Amino acid sequence: MSIIDGNQDINISGGDVAQVVTDAQNGNVFAQTLLGVQYLEGQGVKVDFELAKYWLETACQQGHAPAYFNLSEMYLNGLGVPVDIKKAIDLMTKAAEISVELLDKANGVSKSGNSASGSGGARSRSSVASDSSSNSSSSNSSSTNNGSIGSNNVSSEDTDRYAQYAQDAMYALGNIFAKDGEFFNKSKAFYWFEQAAKLEHVAAQYNVAICYKDGFGVEVDDVKAVEWFSKASDNGDSDAQYSLGVRYANGIGVDPDINKAVELFMKSSDQGNASAKYSLGLCYDDGKGVERDRPKAVEYFEEAANMGHPNAQYSLGIAYYGGFGVSKNHDIAKVWFAKAKEQGVT
Repeated sequence: MSIIDGNQDINISGGDVAQVVTDAQNGNVFAQTLLGVQYLEGQGVKVDFELAKYWLETACQQGHAPAYFNLSEMYLNGLGVPVDIKKAIDLMTKAAEISVELLDKANGVSKSGNSASGSGGARSRSSVASDSSSNSSSSNSSSTNNGSIGSNNVSSEDTDRYAQYAQDAMYALGNIFAKDGEFFNKSKAFYWFEQAAKLEHVAAQYNVAICYKDGFGVEVDDVKAVEWFSKASDNGDSDAQYSLGVRYANGIGVDPDINKAVELFMKSSDQGNASAKYSLGLCYDDGKGVERDRPKAVEYFEEAANMGHPNAQYSLGIAYYGGFGVSKNHDIAKVWFAKAKEQGVT
C-alpha cells in the first residue's frame, strides 16, 4: 500500500507518465514521489523496483514524507531490496517526524511547543492511504518543496494532509512493533497506535481500545477501552461498534445498557459484521433489548453462519434441530453442526 501527495495537480494515468518523468527530472518532489510509486506499483509503467527506489530516495533528499513512507514499505516487504525492518522503522519514523513538524507548523506550534494535534481522514485497518489526484495534469516542472520542510503557504487542506501523513506513518509503526519478531515491542506498538489515534486514525483508535482491554503495552483499563471503542465507533468502525456493544451488554467499563448494546449491534451488523449479527440473533432469541422474535433470531444466525461464524452455525443448527423460529429439519441441523464442529464448536 502506498501513500502519495493527494493535493497536487499530477495525473497518474499512463498517458501522462512522460510529463511526470520530466517534472521529476526537473526537481518536482511530488512528481519524484509519484514516479517512484508508479514504478513500485506498475501504474502506467512496468514495475521496476530499482527505479522506484531511485525516485523515492531522490524525493527523500527533499524531505518529502510520503517518499519516506513508501521507501519504508519497500524495505518492510522486501520489494526489490532485502527485507530490513530496522531500516524500514527508521524511514517510517522519519516520515512521521516530518509530517508532525509540518503539522505543527501548519497549526502554529513551534518545535519547542506542544506535539501535533489535528484530524485527518478515517483509515481502515486493512489499508494505508492512497491519496492520488487523478483528474488533472502536472504543470509545475520547477523544483518545489511544498509539502516538505520549508513550505510557507499552509492551507486547511495542507493541515489535513499533514495530519494524514502523520497518522498513516504512526499507524504503520504501531503495526511493525505489534508483529511478532525481532522488533516486537508492546510498549512501542501502543505508543504509536495512540499517537495515530489522537490524530483520528480510526483503526488506531480501535487498536488502542484493544490494548487497554487486553493490557497490551499498557495496564488494563476497561474505562479507557470504552473511551477509545467509543471514538472508533463514532467514526464508523464496525468492529468497534460491536466491541462497544458487548461492553454495554455486560457492563464492562460502563454501566450496563442492553438497549444501547442492541443499537450498536445494529450499526455494526448493517456494515456486515458477523459477530454483531450473531449477537443480534441472541438478543432476539432471548428477548433482550428487543421483543422476542425467534424467526428474526434465525435470520441473524443464518446471516452470520453464512459468513462463517462458528457459534452462529451451531445456534442455527439448534434452531433447525428443535424447530425454534424455523421448521424443524434434522438434516439441515446436521449440516450446520458439522460446519461448526469444523471450527471447533460442538
